[in-house]
Amino acid sequence: MEKKLSEYNSSYRFQRPPAERVELERVFNAYVDEALAKAAELRVERGKGYNSRVAVIDYFPHGEQDLIYELFKKLLRTENAIIAEAEGEDIDGRVEDGILDGINYFTFLYAFYKMRREGLI
Repeated sequence: MEKKLSEYNSSYRFQRPPAERVELERVFNAYVDEALAKAAELRVERGKGYNSRVAVIDYFPHGEQDLIYELFKKLLRTENAIIAEAEGEDIDGRVEDGILDGINYFTFLYAFYKMRREGLI
């Protein structure tokens, strides 16, 4: 006999009580919003120095390939910083900086992808 989904829910080991789940979701979503806002601020601030005479897309002559490579490097550096922090090393904000940079590289990748699909580049 097949069990109904509701019978599985009570034994699901990661299910949290409703009040706890609601609070965790509230905090989680607040941090997501914070990360996106900080990444946008960082992108605008850095853009003032980088984009004055050259288009952003010209920094990545191989398009998505360049951005994927930058993401790969950023993820490795961020992983290294997380490990160093876990081992007690003072990393002075490198984890958060790496994550915010990664968010921005992913948005650049998204823009490149959309522009290429639309035939703009």
